[in-house]
Amino acid sequence: MTAPRNVNLAGPSPSALWGSPPALVECARVLLGDSIELDLASSAERNASIGAARWFGPGSEHPDALRPGVPWQARTAFLNPPGGGTATRMPPARDWWVRLRRAWEADAVGAAVFVAFSADAVQWSQADGEGGILALPCWVPERRLRYLDPTTGRLAPQAPKPSIIVWLPSRGELGLGLGALRERLAHVMRPAFPGVAVGSEAVL
Repeated sequence: MTAPRNVNLAGPSPSALWGSPPALVECARVLLGDSIELDLASSAERNASIGAARWFGPGSEHPDALRPGVPWQARTAFLNPPGGGTATRMPPARDWWVRLRRAWEADAVGAAVFVAFSADAVQWSQADGEGGILALPCWVPERRLRYLDPTTGRLAPQAPKPSIIVWLPSRGELGLGLGALRERLAHVMRPAFPGVAVGSEAVL
């Protein structure tokens, strides 16, 4: 449940764990059937507000969720990854997206919500032939999000870039078609985060 701010290749440090806006977490919970089983990038403090049954991150059984062999398996998952530095050509957030997308495609993760801190994700998520975020239902808030400051625990000023919320629906929901999924996404997100639903028909 973190927002990208810095690079830590050994796993996220507590100072990197910018919290997700509480209203966004509630929207994600609704999209995921009122239950978040696994928060893939969190901490004990942050999970107190997320309320996931399990979480990965500092102080957990799996402090580095990206380490090979860590089981990304859950009926529902939430991911707002750390990262966003310039040490590599691709932001670390892309590594989290690829891992989540593959787990979802393999049915290891049944459904998930991914928070892309920056709209740059539209470009980097398509690199190297990996499935881009626009191949799935996405919500683009018209205002930049305010994340929870890791030091104060309070909402910080608006983020420097627009964020995108990506919904990876369950297999059963995919059968509804893109139009119905966009309507569902808008119904859940618009009251708290006015914006627009986007996504391509190509993959759904």
